Formats: sequence, C-alpha cells, structure tokens
Amino acid sequence: MDDIYRESQPEVNGIQAYDSFKTGSITLDQLKAVAESQGTEIKFRDILIIRSGYINSFNKPSKDQAEAYASVVPPNLSGVEQSEAVLGSFWEHFSATAGDQPSFECWREYLSFAIVRTLRG
Repeated sequence: MDDIYRESQPEVNGIQAYDSFKTGSITLDQLKAVAESQGTEIKFRDILIIRSGYINSFNKPSKDQAEAYASVVPPNLSGVEQSEAVLGSFWEHFSATAGDQPSFECWREYLSFAIVRTLRG
C-alpha cells in the first residue's frame, strides 16, 4: 500500500497534501518514494492500493462548498498521473490497482487513452 496521506500531517513521505477536488497527479516518482520510505519491495503480481486522503476530504467541506464541487461537470479529481511511464510500470508490476479516490487516475483525461481502461484489457 502506498500511503500518501495522513490527516495530521501536511506532507507524508515527501508528498505535499493536495486538494482532492482539483485535477492533480500522484506521480510515479512519488509512488516509488513512498514505497521506499515504507520499506516496500515492489514485485511482479503485487496489488497496489493508494490511500490519498480523498475520503477525509470528502467529509470536510461545508454544504455550499460540496454543492460547488458537485456542480463541476465533468468533475476535477486528483489521482494517479496519466503517463506512459505510469502505465508501463503498472503493467509490469501489478496484478491489480485500487485507491480511495473516485477516479483512480487524475480526471480530466489528458491522454488519448485512459490507464484504467488499458489495464482492464
């Protein structure tokens, strides 16, 4: 598990806390740094679970703020960086990926392909 979020800390494993409701990326370098700091050796067929802090962010906004987030269509959401390097690394190492954010990869899409759809085959 890559734990890039702790409620009491603005920075975890070198990753600055970010706004879950803005398009932003969790980079491959950040994921590798987190794994290293946790002493995790990534091996073929591992399962990657990312705890980004989305659930905590989801429960924090005021009613007005929540309605403002809900009015953005399509929504802006943080998630895994959309890049060929991320796709290649995930394809080579992981048998499954998951996260606590509603969109595993950052949303809105920037590539001509979506990592999640490619991983599903």
